Amino acid sequence: MGKRLLFLTILLSGIILHAEDYKILHMVGSYDLDADDQLEFITLEGIPPEIHLATVLRHYELDAEGYQDLIWELNAPNGLLGHFVNVTIGDLEGDGIPELITVMNVSGSAGEGLLQPILFVYPWTGNRFQEEPSASLRLSQDEPFVRCQNITIMDIDGDGDQEIAASLGAPLRSVVIVDMHFEGDLYALKTIQPSAMRTGSGFVYVAAVDYDRDTLDDLILFTPEGNTLKAQAFYNTGDGFEEGALVHETINGLDKLLGRKIIESDWDGDGFKDILLPFQSGHLLALTLTPETTIIDTVPVDGGPLSDLNTGDFNQDGLSDLLLVSG
Repeated sequence: MGKRLLFLTILLSGIILHAEDYKILHMVGSYDLDADDQLEFITLEGIPPEIHLATVLRHYELDAEGYQDLIWELNAPNGLLGHFVNVTIGDLEGDGIPELITVMNVSGSAGEGLLQPILFVYPWTGNRFQEEPSASLRLSQDEPFVRCQNITIMDIDGDGDQEIAASLGAPLRSVVIVDMHFEGDLYALKTIQPSAMRTGSGFVYVAAVDYDRDTLDDLILFTPEGNTLKAQAFYNTGDGFEEGALVHETINGLDKLLGRKIIESDWDGDGFKDILLPFQSGHLLALTLTPETTIIDTVPVDGGPLSDLNTGDFNQDGLSDLLLVSG
């Protein structure tokens, strides 16, 4: 492949708990947002036995001795019931000041039968994120019961400020692209409804990649349906998105996509970024855009049942390695 890959597998026999019995479900970072040469990271955390539901979002900084200091914490705003889907850092205004972006699937009260995905934006103040969101947007298009499955940062028009693509579950089964007005309000810029995925038993997810390096991010929508992964490209033409052909690959034993762990990586060293999809079953699939189609590859690793995936130059040889976590 013209490149040596380093695959590390970590077996986790226990769980990471805080004094409040929270478990870290997902970590984002590292960063140095306040430029003090001390690394920071962001976590989604939950409490057993419902540890798959992230109910707290936290921002930590590592001190000089390597201990983690909690500098910011977020629970469901305004007493809403719900859980965090994911979290990311972006620059929606293009001013170089980061924002924390998160989506929660929330309901107003227990037993109400209403579930709404709401996008929240928290600006950076210089030493921490703002206590209250500067903007929020309900993504459900007036449907009473809709879940968001994942979010990704993208640049739809190559202007340097970023947008957010969020995938929505049934009955919408669509992707909404969210932008920010100059006044700071969020609005739905565009909705993509993949005709080939209008029905199905699996969730619809979205990933962004600038495969042709024209500064305009393209999108891949994909859905796991049992042992089969279906994927469809939406090519960014500058005036809209051109729908590509639906492709699918059936793999024995494929099960449980880790939706928060989707990453972009040039894993095969061919100079083009791929979208890597880890599955709890131990499978690692790569989606690659070409002008004609979407290619689905199986990455040749044997990491056992997966719980996490990350990338970095772990052995400092200038090549991007993959870190697979099993546990």
